[in-house]
This record gives sequence, C-alpha cells and structure tokens, in this order.
Amino acid sequence: GDKPVEIWRIRADGRGMTYDYERKILVDVGDGASLEAAISLPPTSCTTLAVVCHAWGKLGGCMDDPVVQILSRELAADGLGVCRFNFRGVGASSGIGGFTGATDKKDLLELCKWLLRAPDVGGEKLNVTQIIMVGYSYGSLIAGSVVDEGEDIVAVAAVSYPYSVTWALALWNGAAMWEALRASSKPKLFCFGTHDNFTSDSECQKAFSKLETPKEQVRIEGADHFYGGSFNGGSRKKLAAAVVNWARAFK
Repeated sequence: GDKPVEIWRIRADGRGMTYDYERKILVDVGDGASLEAAISLPPTSCTTLAVVCHAWGKLGGCMDDPVVQILSRELAADGLGVCRFNFRGVGASSGIGGFTGATDKKDLLELCKWLLRAPDVGGEKLNVTQIIMVGYSYGSLIAGSVVDEGEDIVAVAAVSYPYSVTWALALWNGAAMWEALRASSKPKLFCFGTHDNFTSDSECQKAFSKLETPKEQVRIEGADHFYGGSFNGGSRKKLAAAVVNWARAFK
C-alpha cells in the first residue's frame, strides 16, 4: 500500500504560505508497481493540484530534473498543490518503464485517481477537486495524452513538447498521443525554447497552430530543450513565471 517515505523542507521563504515542505510518498498504481511522489499540499483555500511529469527516464529524466523542480517549486509558492513524481523504473519507483508510453499513461491516470480520493499524505488529508497537468519533454507527451481522460483533469501545460520525435519516445502510440492533445477542447499552454535541441522553432510553431482552442503559446527566446542556466535564473525562471501565470486561472 501507500506509505510515507520522508518529509523534507524545500523552502522557508517568508511569503506567509500555509506550508513550506513536500511530503514524499510511494503510491500504489497497480500491477505490483508503486510510484515515488513528492507532494506539496495546497492551502485550505485551494483545491487545485498540478501534476508535474518529467522527461524520458531512459535518458536520465526524473522528478529531480532542474526544470521539473523549478516548475514545482514556483507553482507551490504561488498557492497551488503540486505533485511531482517518478515514472516506473526511475528513482524509488518500482517496475520497468516500457517503450510505447502506454504504461506511463496508465500509471499517470492511476496517480490522478489516487490524488482525487482525498488520501492521507503524511498525516494530512489532501483535498483536491481538480488537476492541471504540467509535462516537460516526454512528460508533456504523456500529460497531453490523458487530458481528456477525466472531467477532473481540467487543463494541460506542455513544456518542450517532443513534436518531431514522438515516434522515438512512444513508437506507434506517438501519433495517437499527439492527436489526443491536439484535439482537446480543454485549455492548453504550449511552451518551448526557440533553440530546442529536438524540435525546431518553426516545427514548434507549426505544432501550436494545429492545436484546437483554447490555447496559449510561450516562446522562450534563445532557450534550448533543457532551459540551461542557473537554477534560479535565465530561461528556467522565465519558463516557470509563464507557467505560474497561466496556472492562476485554475485556482
């Protein structure tokens, strides 16, 4: 079953927030597998939680990636609940990830169902009524594929969507996953750097043009796929600010 792993502080920033820590927990997603998750509880006035999905684990993606961390940290600091987690086979998550994205999609939906069931998280009840998906790289491929899989999932932010290489990350499922995001009528944020290493600026803009409305685009001038720079500055800071600003509509 689900069991707390540890509780650890991520900030004490003097902003008057009602929480200043993440609670790390293992979440049972079926098939004998559990996902390692770090959850920032929202203030009592907020019942929206952002689920942040990391880049491809087979190339080193994990929930401790600097892009995932700054997005999670800033969303939490702005007053949203946040859950970042590791897909199967990454970090303390058990099991082995596949090559088609199907298992990760199923696990993400199971994680969302668990979050919405008002679970006990380290001695406190998580009160969440709606979820916004935030995916980075491969994580945006998976996050976008589930946006219409439940009424409680209300929006998706796709950061550095791997539009040109979905075939490499999810094989024959890549096209269907893109179509799920493209055709969704839920709010979508499409963020990318103009110097992305895998999808050109023109291809990113082409992908955005194909999305159904409502949609918003954020181009980070000069940024690559990894938003290089210091953890608190440069492209990552601009990216986090854009995602936080967009997410405020769902509090």
